[in-house]
Amino acid sequence: MINSVWMDDGQILLRMSLPAVAYGAVAAWQSTPVDRTNFFPDYARLSYPANASMDVALALKDLAQAETDLQKVLGDATMSALWEDPFYPAHLTGLLQNQEHLRQERLLSEEAGSNLDRALASGADPFSLNSLLIGSRLLDYAGQKFQTPSELIDLWRRVGAKRPDPDTWWNVWESQVVYQDHSRTVDLMDAITELRTLYRAEWLEEYTPYRLASALGRWDAEYEYWRRFQQRLQQFSDGSHEGDVLPPLEKLAQEH
Repeated sequence: MINSVWMDDGQILLRMSLPAVAYGAVAAWQSTPVDRTNFFPDYARLSYPANASMDVALALKDLAQAETDLQKVLGDATMSALWEDPFYPAHLTGLLQNQEHLRQERLLSEEAGSNLDRALASGADPFSLNSLLIGSRLLDYAGQKFQTPSELIDLWRRVGAKRPDPDTWWNVWESQVVYQDHSRTVDLMDAITELRTLYRAEWLEEYTPYRLASALGRWDAEYEYWRRFQQRLQQFSDGSHEGDVLPPLEKLAQEH
């Protein structure tokens, strides 16, 4: 029997899936069902030093649950769905209804990242843990990205039907969402560019450069999406005035 991993999608970091490869091998060859409750602790105990194995096991458990929560929002193909437009009407409705799943997913991914950091600090081999750490940050970014529409729509409602006085506009909206130095849109741009650097380095650790440019094109497009989004909001802010009727945020979010 062959236990293999599909590599058609140019986004995959293979080392991130090593626990799944081990699970597939166990499930295929042993005569009894896999003990799912203890699989991650057993895998970590056999694969990592004793002083790091518990942290790795906890991280794997949290990553698996975070991915499950994200699938409840985005569907099974989360890596492909990561690059979708969160303000696209067909996606937005589902996102607004699933904010709690995204919140839990982020908490789990951040906890997993902390456990992986502890395992690395304890001397565990970064051969596979670096890949898992990138996975935890990708999950966190996905949650951040798909929480953003709901959060911005709530802020926009707080602003009101018409543009308020300059202080209120700045404090409630512009400084929170549009400001070039630190705002929600700029945070997303910072996050995806930092992740791109880590992802590229890990790709070159695991593979040759073949198809790397194609994979990184999605990361570049993601940055450009948020840059253009921030620019549209900035242009609207610069061109509107106190008392102007405000359009729906969903309309501003879409490119024309």
